[in-house]
Amino acid sequence: MIGAVAHFASAAQPLQPETPPPEPRFNRVYHNDEIVSFLRGYAASYPDWVRVESIGKAGEGGDMWLLTINNPKTGSEFEKPAMYVDGAIHANEIQGTETTLYVIDYMLRNYGRLDMVTELLDRGVFYFVPMVNPDSRAKWFDEPATASFP
Repeated sequence: MIGAVAHFASAAQPLQPETPPPEPRFNRVYHNDEIVSFLRGYAASYPDWVRVESIGKAGEGGDMWLLTINNPKTGSEFEKPAMYVDGAIHANEIQGTETTLYVIDYMLRNYGRLDMVTELLDRGVFYFVPMVNPDSRAKWFDEPATASFP
């Protein structure tokens, strides 16, 4: 439907987590270990919908984590349109990680509650890399800023 807005009426029920999902607060920034803990928490809470895996190592050895959200009842992730969202490409862009985390949290909490979120998750697959450059993000937290800061 190009140029028109399709109306999607969902009968989907909200997701029921198997374990209590993480409850990040979005009025602060989190250290990398806390972000990874949140990602793993979402995977534990929604194991049929969420997968977390390392897709490689950054230059100094930090894992680059990928979180995938897919509704398995509407098909394989490889048969759907995909959306990729990332953050923390550069050391001083740390808020992108929390923004990425917010989108993950919002989508999982609002499936079956908000029609647009439900439609997006029924029709597509979402790939999130909250920290493209985890090493420089960790340095932002752990080292003083200097003129040669990464």
